[in-house]
Amino acid sequence: MQYYLTDMVSDGVEEPIDAIVRISFDSQSAMREALATPEYQRAHELRGAYMREASTGIHSAVLDRQVQLV
Repeated sequence: MQYYLTDMVSDGVEEPIDAIVRISFDSQSAMREALATPEYQRAHELRGAYMREASTGIHSAVLDRQVQLV
């Protein structure tokens, strides 16, 4: 799932967080299998292009829109 949101915590230095992605699995074994695939490894490598650490730490947010990725 991808969630678009309004960041309720901002330090004024960085751009606010505008979306989060949640990955879930049916079991620990399904998770291990998925995380071992070349597709996941490639996605993990690419995450640096669109993910960052936030200086304000934990953010409170309001969910504006939810998109089911297929």
